Amino acid sequence: MHDKEKRAQVEFFIKNSVLIIGAIVALLFGTAHWAKSDLEQTLKAKLIGDTDILSLDHNRYATGPEEGEFCYVRGSYNITNTGAYPFTVESVTIELYELPFITTNQLSTEGPTSYTLSERLQKGSKFAAIPVGKPIVLPIHEQFGLKNELQRSFGFIVPMTNDVGGHSKFSNYIVVANAKAYIESEANSLADRLASFISGSINIAFKPNDLKHITKSMNICQPPL
Repeated sequence: MHDKEKRAQVEFFIKNSVLIIGAIVALLFGTAHWAKSDLEQTLKAKLIGDTDILSLDHNRYATGPEEGEFCYVRGSYNITNTGAYPFTVESVTIELYELPFITTNQLSTEGPTSYTLSERLQKGSKFAAIPVGKPIVLPIHEQFGLKNELQRSFGFIVPMTNDVGGHSKFSNYIVVANAKAYIESEANSLADRLASFISGSINIAFKPNDLKHITKSMNICQPPL
């Protein structure tokens, strides 16, 4: 009888210990999870950058004593940190697209035909822009504080032809610049350390198109107005 009572006491102690430990773990995990979620929302709301493409220049490119069938476009892509936290820019991508003119037989007599730039940059759109060469990817890996500015220059030399459907001097072009950037918080408070330990480290990044900038269309063989 004595052994049964002792065994029951031990089982009672073990069961209650497991329940208590489980409750503590659940409380810690829940606290860390919500602390991480709150911190992520705060960081996302204050992760802001303003972009621009400046000093845009384009014209015929001279290859020697005689002008060759090439044109150039050059400028600079800027990001200004307008948020409340420093962020790190991983890389900047610069792309050049050709916008072939929409021919008469492609136009509809039943209503307007859209040639909106953002629409033509979408894959599979009816009058899709044509990528010219491969994107230029500039590695950055630099952190920018509040109100600081990142500037990266770019330049393209593009061969011109008169072939229908090719890169024609009668076509328009646009430059698309975009950057990958993120912010990492410092786990200073107990809640932040718990969040990092239990729920994973906090790594907030800009969405893929948050820092995208698109120029207006231009005939790059003609001097800017």
